[in-house]
Amino acid sequence: MRTINSPFDETRCVDRARNGDDDAFLELVNRFDARILRLAKQITQSDAVAEGVLIETFLEAYSHLDDLQNQSKFRVWLMKIAVNEAFRRLGDISVRQEQPPSGTDLTPLLDRAMHTLEPMHRAVFALKDIEELSVEDTAEAVSLPPAEVSAILLRARLQLRDQLIGLFSPSTTGVAESARCLSL
Repeated sequence: MRTINSPFDETRCVDRARNGDDDAFLELVNRFDARILRLAKQITQSDAVAEGVLIETFLEAYSHLDDLQNQSKFRVWLMKIAVNEAFRRLGDISVRQEQPPSGTDLTPLLDRAMHTLEPMHRAVFALKDIEELSVEDTAEAVSLPPAEVSAILLRARLQLRDQLIGLFSPSTTGVAESARCLSL
């Protein structure tokens, strides 16, 4: 078990989990569960479905830990499992739109705007711009070539920019101007 001050060594922790150390796998769960849940919510737009994705992701990871290639990053592999499970569940259900948020906090507005994106666009945007994965790691997580990920990311950003600008009335011009300047 690691101490509070020691750095997290993902590779070592995965190796320990592969060798049957359940505490090591629990450490991996504790390290990544919030990220996986956030990603699942961003893709499915449903708290309940996202929780199911979270559970299934870690069950799949535990069951197939030996399938993880040594050169692969556990975090990316785990996110790939979550993306696939979220897409599978989106095919099984219809996701309900939530009520629009009030105020000018950009986080709920971004969440609302993300509802308009196609699932793959939401996944790529969430992985690259929210989870801060590289284009290459995002491509691996969604099983697409990096060039296609870059194109999807650009389309998602442009669509989100247009959605955010459309949410502001003329009385909030300063905030609308900030949204127009959203970096691409």
